[in-house]
Amino acid sequence: MCNHNVDITEYVNEFTNENQALYLKAKTILKNAGLNEDMLYSSALPSHKKLINLNMQEITDANQITMEEACKLFNEQASYIVSELQFSKSAPKAHKILMEY
Repeated sequence: MCNHNVDITEYVNEFTNENQALYLKAKTILKNAGLNEDMLYSSALPSHKKLINLNMQEITDANQITMEEACKLFNEQASYIVSELQFSKSAPKAHKILMEY
C-alpha cells in the first residue's frame, strides 16, 4: 500500500521478481562486509524517501495527475515501468561490478 491508500502489490511483486538476482547478490556482498539489510536500510531510508517523493512529484506534475492516480498507474503498468527501471540500464557499470562480484 502506498501512502495514498492505493494497493501497489502488482508493482511491488513485478519489481521484486525482476530484481531477485540483484537482491541476492547484494545481500551476499553485505553479509561478506559484516552488514545486513537493516543496517543498510536504516542509513539509506531517509534519502530514498526524499528521492522517491521527488520522482513521484515530477511524474504527477508532468502528467497533471494526482499522486493517487500515479500510484494506480504504477500498478497498472507494472511490467513496463519495471522494465524501464532496470539497474543494468540506469547504472550499467555498477550493475556489471555487482554481478561479477
